[in-house]
Amino acid sequence: MSELQMIIIDDEEMIRNGLSQMIRRLLPEWKVVDTCEDAQAALCASRQYALDLAIIDIQMPGMNGLELAKELDARYPQMHKIILTGYEKFHMIQTAMRYGVSDYLLKPVQRDELVQAVRRTELRIKERDVQTTMQLEKLLLEWFVTQNTDRLKELQFALGEGDREVGKARQFSVIFLLWEDGYTNIDRLHVELVAGHLRTMADGIEQVIGIVAAQSCTLFVIVGNDMPSQGEWKSRLSKLGWDRRGSYQQGARLQAIGCSDSFAHIEQLQDAYQLALNHMFADSGGDFAQQAEEDRQRIVSLAQALETNEGDKALALLRQWKEDIVRMSFTHPSQITARCFLFLSHMSSPLISAIQSRLAGSLRTSITQLVQRLPVALTPSVVLRAISEFVEGLSFEEHQGQRKIIARVQDMIREQYANADLNLELLAQHVYLHPTYLSELFKESTGQKFIDYLTEVRMKEAKRILRETDMKVYEVSEAVGYTSPKYFSTLFRKHYKLTPMSYREKAQ
Repeated sequence: MSELQMIIIDDEEMIRNGLSQMIRRLLPEWKVVDTCEDAQAALCASRQYALDLAIIDIQMPGMNGLELAKELDARYPQMHKIILTGYEKFHMIQTAMRYGVSDYLLKPVQRDELVQAVRRTELRIKERDVQTTMQLEKLLLEWFVTQNTDRLKELQFALGEGDREVGKARQFSVIFLLWEDGYTNIDRLHVELVAGHLRTMADGIEQVIGIVAAQSCTLFVIVGNDMPSQGEWKSRLSKLGWDRRGSYQQGARLQAIGCSDSFAHIEQLQDAYQLALNHMFADSGGDFAQQAEEDRQRIVSLAQALETNEGDKALALLRQWKEDIVRMSFTHPSQITARCFLFLSHMSSPLISAIQSRLAGSLRTSITQLVQRLPVALTPSVVLRAISEFVEGLSFEEHQGQRKIIARVQDMIREQYANADLNLELLAQHVYLHPTYLSELFKESTGQKFIDYLTEVRMKEAKRILRETDMKVYEVSEAVGYTSPKYFSTLFRKHYKLTPMSYREKAQ
């Protein structure tokens, strides 16, 4: 536990000085950062320091100790409070407990009682820190496996619970440590030992959140101020002797290190995670530049196929991707952990999550089922088998038939846009579907309402006619399926922020 900070609030200077001296002599791990004679000075100090404890006299001029405890509890719920009182009254103690006061001391304060009360506070802080760390580790693990934005928001909220209104803005770094093949004794104790070393690598480090990312890989998110750069992290980690030339404990030898630069907002975790993963992948000897470009092209192509509900194309891309991963497990076995991480990361990326087509929704359901089946520690052979089963189990046959229907409807719209009577009911008759169902299917498949798509086709054709012909506006209106030139002009101006004639003048 790092140095703990407290303030003492009492309107009698002699008592403030006496308590400060006792604490400095008997509790050296605590630092008295300020002594205050009244509540206003205490509230000011609480904004300046990251306080763990306030020792408060119950009787003070102005705002009394109970009122101050209530105010501090509302502003800083994580701060512990000990009340000093000259008399013992049950109702006052009961009120104090409601305001988050964890202990009280009778004046004159006895040395042993003071030490015991502060030690009890230390235990509560340790218990709170353990619970907070476990919660953060759980959220980090859930986010790591699913890349779910809701989990990221929960992680952000959990980290924000400990925010203080002091000092510089917090920074974050991501570190991957890949251990040599054959070392599998990676458990919570291992993570805690490594986290302890990481805390010593920069003065401003506040928290180190670590998880077992895979059988031979650990992931850490580090929170603090003045964080090292990517290169500095790598240098400091290597100097500890954890690289190929040494080990930090028997049997634990690092094969590769992946570090991100520091970032200012937890929303940037996705990018920092990817940077650290890429760094680890490259450090393990992989030709990451080429691999990253191939995967980038694949995910873009997959997104396009999902957006247009092209199931055959999506399946072909995923199967080829899976085959490449399987092939790598034989040619570069040491890199397979990182490669599997990359695949899972891409499958849950914001690019895929943002697509609203029916096919994309089906894929997201399958991805969720995949990650739910994965064990906490992603053993390469297990996750590789799970990825293979995931890809081979995908079936988009239902979507293929629906895609063909919508493609036919789109073709009919492009062919018959000039028909003023063209509507959803007419098209539904041609494809033998109920108009309401066709409307829902069109929206799910294309991401657009039927009327918006029809209007878009008509407006694009109107622009072409205005550019390439001298037809009058009412003639253009009729040519693209509108009987009212006024309504046509209104729609055109809504789409392009110009009247039809203004557009023609600019186009020429």
